[in-house]
Amino acid sequence: MQHHQPLGPADCSPLAKVARDPERLLTVREFWTEFNEPTDLLDDADETFRLDTVDLIRACVSQGIPYADGGHTNSAFPVWLLRDFYPVNP
Repeated sequence: MQHHQPLGPADCSPLAKVARDPERLLTVREFWTEFNEPTDLLDDADETFRLDTVDLIRACVSQGIPYADGGHTNSAFPVWLLRDFYPVNP
């Protein structure tokens, strides 16, 4: 598994970004940035990203989903899983 170049917001819609390369790996922070999620609404973004990463690692381990293990802050997950983990904002 390897990191790919991020797609900018002008490149395509969020669902098209996932469909283009569903196995592309992103950290939680990279996902929030690339998909323009409102991090300013979080009380503590770093803590949220850490806790979400721990939950995603557990999900990957229990369901046999491959991911890039980088610990509780730098692990990267398939973009399809991240899109499923975070609901789509209207």
